[in-house]
Formats: sequence, C-alpha cells, structure tokens
Amino acid sequence: MKNTIIFLLVMSAAVYSVLLAKPDMYFRKQLNYREFTVHSRVQMNSAEVEGTLESARERIVASELFKEGMRFDLYLPSSRGQFAFFTPLQKGDYVRASALNGGIFIAAADFKAGEARKVPGDAKYRSLSSIITVGAAWEMTRRKIRPLTYMFMHEWKVRGYAAMLAGLNGEFSPSDACAAAGTPEQQDYRYRLMLETVLKEDQVFYNDLLNKNFSYQSA
Repeated sequence: MKNTIIFLLVMSAAVYSVLLAKPDMYFRKQLNYREFTVHSRVQMNSAEVEGTLESARERIVASELFKEGMRFDLYLPSSRGQFAFFTPLQKGDYVRASALNGGIFIAAADFKAGEARKVPGDAKYRSLSSIITVGAAWEMTRRKIRPLTYMFMHEWKVRGYAAMLAGLNGEFSPSDACAAAGTPEQQDYRYRLMLETVLKEDQVFYNDLLNKNFSYQSA
C-alpha cells in the first residue's frame, strides 16, 4: 500500500511538471495573430480576439524591450483554480507570466467585451488589452536579464514598467501613492511613479535600469 501511494505521488508530480513545462498539452485549441498565439480549451472566435490583440500589440511594439520576431503565448484558464494550478508560487491577480515556460496566463479573459477579471463573472474588471500588455512587459523583462536575477529581483521595477507600458492607473492621483495601505492597483501606481521618477532623475531608460543595482529604498 505504501509503495502504491509513493508511486502515485511520484507519477502525479511528474505529470504536473510536464504540464507546467508544456501547458499546450492541456490548452489544445490555438489561434494565431501576428506575434501572438492564444491557447484555450475551447474554440475561439478570431474576429473577437484579434481586435484586443491588436490594441495590446500597439503598446507592446512601442516598448524598448521589444524586438522583431518576438512571439507571445497567451493561455486562457477557465477558472481561478486552473489559473493557480499553472502559475504556482507566482503573484498577480489578473495576469501572470510563467518563469518556467514564458507563457502569459490571464485569470479570466472576455475577448468579446475586451475585459479581464480576477475570476469569471466578477463585477470588477480591467481592460483586457492592458492586462495582456502587462503580461508581455513581464515576459520581455524575463527574456532580457539572467534567470537568477529575474527570480530574485524586487518587483517594483517590472510592475512599474508594466503599468507604464499598459497605461494603467489613470484613476489614481499622486496622493494615492502615499497611502500606507491600499489595493494592488494602488501599489502598481506607486511603483509606476517610482519608476518614472527614477528614469527622469537619472536620465536613463528602463532597459538600462535593469542592469543597474538601483535599490527599492533609493527609488
């Protein structure tokens, strides 16, 4: 009995590892549009998807990190459980970029409405094209720097850059960034202001800052 349990645990761990490395095995339906491949469990309507992807693309190709030939894999879990299953030990309510396979996982995407949610059916939503841009900002940063550096770097730079590139946080004012506590959206805004200030004061680009040992405390 003990050996059977151990065998089942080992097999489960092996299957999980394979799925994390190759989520395409689970998300079998694909839709390709320019730099994007969208993976899902259900057939997608290209007319609904392409408009949102084009809107995200306009922001992404304007990034200093973007290079011709880059491609992005977007994955569409159908539940919060699937989202967490394929992105273990990662943060992000709306989107997460896998450090293992580079896939961009969107928690709950509604391409027809152009909206992204934390969970399907949630009343609160954000622009789906902006959320895709956020994921791309994380993935382009991951490709730019060494794996260990990426794994242990403070998140303020990437979250700030993602918010800048995606055009998020228009609902906040500078006083909101000074609040001792707040929502994740406020934290994104705080990081964005920090990054914008550092880039302006030091007269550098985000690309240059990634290779500098500029601390969170200094920012």
